[in-house]
Amino acid sequence: MKRILPFLLALVSSCQPQTTDSPVPSGGISGISASVSEINVDDGTSKTVTFSWTAPDDEVIDVLFDKDGGDFSNPVYKGRSSQAGAKSLSLTYGSLNAIARMAGIADGQQGKVRWTVSGSVSGLYKAFATISVKRSSGSSEEPPTPVETHVHKERAEAFWSLIKQHYGTSSGLFTEEAGGRNTSFLWPYDGLVSGLACLNKLGVNVDYTGYVEKFQRYWRSSGVANVGGYGSSTNGSTGSGDRFFDDNSIVGLNLVEAYRQTKDSKYLTRCAQIVKFLRSGEDNTFGGGLWWNESHKNEPGNDDSNKPCCANGYACWFLTSYYEFCPAAEKAEVLAFAKRLYDFLYTTLRDTDGLYWNSKGADGSLNNVKWTYNTGAMIASGARLYAITGEKGYLDAAKKSASAAYAQFVKYADGAGSFYPDHDSWFNVKLIRAYMELEPYYDSCKSYIDTFISNLDYAWTHARMNNGLFYEDWTGATPRPDRDKTLLMQDAVLEALGAVAVYKGE
Repeated sequence: MKRILPFLLALVSSCQPQTTDSPVPSGGISGISASVSEINVDDGTSKTVTFSWTAPDDEVIDVLFDKDGGDFSNPVYKGRSSQAGAKSLSLTYGSLNAIARMAGIADGQQGKVRWTVSGSVSGLYKAFATISVKRSSGSSEEPPTPVETHVHKERAEAFWSLIKQHYGTSSGLFTEEAGGRNTSFLWPYDGLVSGLACLNKLGVNVDYTGYVEKFQRYWRSSGVANVGGYGSSTNGSTGSGDRFFDDNSIVGLNLVEAYRQTKDSKYLTRCAQIVKFLRSGEDNTFGGGLWWNESHKNEPGNDDSNKPCCANGYACWFLTSYYEFCPAAEKAEVLAFAKRLYDFLYTTLRDTDGLYWNSKGADGSLNNVKWTYNTGAMIASGARLYAITGEKGYLDAAKKSASAAYAQFVKYADGAGSFYPDHDSWFNVKLIRAYMELEPYYDSCKSYIDTFISNLDYAWTHARMNNGLFYEDWTGATPRPDRDKTLLMQDAVLEALGAVAVYKGE
């Protein structure tokens, strides 16, 4: 895998919110207003106030309400415009009475409620307004149920448009960096197709099979081993560069998903070719396992010569996924291969806490850094091996790794709450996809996933550049310009939005 190196209601008034959050894009939202500046609920609960905004026709708008002094990071109520292009939302006095109560205004008292809007593309608007509400005594009317929304699906669609705008090329491939000239390496393209698979599953027209087919532009008929496999780069039509075993396994996962969604057997044929390539990377050094790069096997002193968790873990995840659909004649061999790789990692790179170290070098040294995606691969592999074999040991190990990963990686971020690591966002998404695979067997995964969804929603309004793209750091606290502009960091957002929308049944 060619790498981006990991990171060790008075008067309706408008004013700038007092917040220490990093800048967010205001996009085309250019103004907000309300039909009245002050209401007395005793004048009639059925009367209405209309909240309006100016925004592009493709924006879906949320109207956020917060207590006086709030910063909308945890609004007391959120209303949704009925459809993209809508320019207003009307609420009854009775509904505003309840919202005011939620904002801390007592029965019969008068107080201010802040409101603003957030766009599906633009994010949180740069200013807010207030409305003064004189509450009725003793009324407990609740706010209306918001319009049924598909917020993560809608955001994924909007974000896909941004990716095409900043990374798309006339060849149908994508650049490694926003506005760059160089076609992306295979790894970021892998990540992109993973996100598009989610959108296609949601019924969004993204030319999914067309992008799956473009994997073939990275295909090399041979390399160090006289067997086909996907290269780490492309000249636009054919593959080039070193061939990595983790890259090929992630392509394999995408091809399995393409078959799952289309039932086109050519994807299984390509999966079988990847299995052959993976076999070329396995030997008995250290008792088994795959090397990282076919060009650097067993070269002591070369840091690129190692047997890593990523190559073996993602190969196992791929093999246990392919097993579901592969021809009956292949099943025994595919399962045996997956078990060998799982056992190698379990005995060689698993720490006593259930997390996994990064790699074992050709010289026998251990790289004991623990990354979210490595443990994620083994969680998913364990869940799938349990589903295939019924052997409870796989499930027990996956559960232990899942809880240990949450305890290890989720920390408190000042002003943002519990947060997954503020770096390598694609790695974090892979851990969450693994939690989604384990969740049917382990209820704790629900809360782990919920934390991630909260992170994703926070990032939508707090961790975006002026062009709408995301920072690598989803808390928004630490911009890293050289890394933020890479396609892989945006892939993470697209896949996260799509996967969450699928998970929530949007």
